[in-house]
Amino acid sequence: MKSIVIYDSYTGNTKKIAEAIAKTLNCKSEHINNANKNKIEEYNLVVIGTPIHGGMPSKKIKNFLKEIKINKSCVLFCTYGVPFLGKFLANNCLNYMEKRINAKCVGKFKCPGFHQIIKMYKGRPNKKDLENVIKFAQSLKKK
Repeated sequence: MKSIVIYDSYTGNTKKIAEAIAKTLNCKSEHINNANKNKIEEYNLVVIGTPIHGGMPSKKIKNFLKEIKINKSCVLFCTYGVPFLGKFLANNCLNYMEKRINAKCVGKFKCPGFHQIIKMYKGRPNKKDLENVIKFAQSLKKK
């Protein structure tokens, strides 16, 4: 199965998760700035990741979702750094992304990441988070 991981990352949290998924799926990961929108249809599985800003995906990912058409399957993931509401905001973000993508969503993943302004989730994503995302990515191979 030909796969690609496309992500946006401001502080490196989402990049860590993207790279772990790409390594597990044995595919490349590309920052949104380098993603070729015209070649998306070549992939059987497109994995898209974003940090959460205001309960939404990054602006670049929002625009990307408007501009692409995925013909096969997709996986969505996000990282969050806001305490208390983080999981809720992550679910909202993932649901927003799923509604905007014209493809079958075969998986969603969320993970805390260190928030550099409010200093929450220091050291995240950590070893356990990476183990969880690897298990998640391995489960995608079976779908």
